[in-house]
Amino acid sequence: MSKATEEVSPNAAALVAFATAMAPLAASATEVDEATIIGYGAGLVACVVSLAVGFSIGYGTLVKP
Repeated sequence: MSKATEEVSPNAAALVAFATAMAPLAASATEVDEATIIGYGAGLVACVVSLAVGFSIGYGTLVKP
């Protein structure tokens, strides 16, 4: 693996996920209420947490003590 691919920011995936989730809001920014923003935020947090827990459990089953 080259050095350029090893130094990827761990927040890059979160930033891309956030931008993807907020793209529909940017398209119709005049018609967005606060409940929609809270819903998108809660969904994004739940997605990231479930992925983190899933990967940590999955990785934990692969590591031999």
